[in-house]
Amino acid sequence: MFPNLSYDATTDGEFTKIKDFSLQPLTPNVWHQARLIFMNDSVVVTLDGLRIGVFQRLPGSQRIGFRGGQSNVWIDEVILTGRDGQVRTERFSNMQRQYQRLAFVFAGMLVLTIAWLIAALKLHTYTTSLRHIGMGIGLAVSLLGCLVGALYLLQYVRGGDFPRIGNDEAREEAYWINSRLKEILAEIRSRYSAEVPPNVFRLLILGSSQTWGAGAKADEDTWVRQLESRLNASAHGPQVECINAGVSGLRAAGILQMVRTELGDMKATAAIVNLSNNDPATTFAQDLDELVRELISRNIRPVLMLEANSLEGRQNADLETKHAVARVVAAHHGLPVIDMKAYLAERKDAGFLWWDFVHLTSFGQRLVADKLAIDLPQLLDMDPTDFPRRTWKSGASELAPERRPPL
Repeated sequence: MFPNLSYDATTDGEFTKIKDFSLQPLTPNVWHQARLIFMNDSVVVTLDGLRIGVFQRLPGSQRIGFRGGQSNVWIDEVILTGRDGQVRTERFSNMQRQYQRLAFVFAGMLVLTIAWLIAALKLHTYTTSLRHIGMGIGLAVSLLGCLVGALYLLQYVRGGDFPRIGNDEAREEAYWINSRLKEILAEIRSRYSAEVPPNVFRLLILGSSQTWGAGAKADEDTWVRQLESRLNASAHGPQVECINAGVSGLRAAGILQMVRTELGDMKATAAIVNLSNNDPATTFAQDLDELVRELISRNIRPVLMLEANSLEGRQNADLETKHAVARVVAAHHGLPVIDMKAYLAERKDAGFLWWDFVHLTSFGQRLVADKLAIDLPQLLDMDPTDFPRRTWKSGASELAPERRPPL
């Protein structure tokens, strides 16, 4: 999916220099050996004994990092050999004083076993030979060793297991989402008035964690803040406000509830709706349609954005189905659609876009802002002479519920 390459990159993840390597695809589920040899002014890199290339070595201290993608890549046995011959090894396991802990546990259980045998012997009325005592202790020690070994083995056998979410975890997640919702709403209330100020075009940005900006290094790196800066830089007088109402973990139904209640008096000129990743496919059509109708009823023009996922992401198998639903809803109401998934897919080799399957790096956030800054003024007809708000009509006529097209 991605080529083998070396690169130079900006601090936010954009590639500034790329060099392709003619390497055969690595065999999956097999350990490979990479070696870096630091010379005075260069670094030689080999992979499984094959020399990949020679790179310029920068002066001063260097930082070595390992970074993978959505496919699992395990790093183990990192061995650093200094020019003085000193060797440092990292195996990424909790090996510190492991043998001392094992000996301490074994000795403590052995003492308890011997004490138990002595107490048992004293209760017998007949005399037991030292041979029998030794056999008993040997048997107990063997069983004890098997038990301790089994416990240590269990951490490797079950190491990949993760507990299924239960009622307690679900309650904690709901509590956390509600807490974040309160914090975000309080920030919106403190920064923005309910009414749109004169000479202002206000965009209400609705979504979940990707919209909130999870993955950005700082608030100014989130795509909502970058979009606001770009739109204001290109505007001729009127100010553009972008209200970030993204709340991690929320779905379309929760966004609808927030718009109807906590943001019930918040006016806006238009809204960007960036949803689908968290929503179940079974209810997404109805929930998104109701959210769109709510915004339209308040004279807020929605723009639907197809929430992007990494090309490596396999966690959301029905994402395309939900994107198709969003297109149907948009067509029914005569609304524009921005295919952010396709836009980012075309730029997959431009740099590091994703931290995981749905959360963008600062560079990925920059690309989203670039796309929206070009498309929104055209899609929303952001005429600076027609602020703060204009009345508009949905492109679809109102239909009775039984006559609405299937969503």
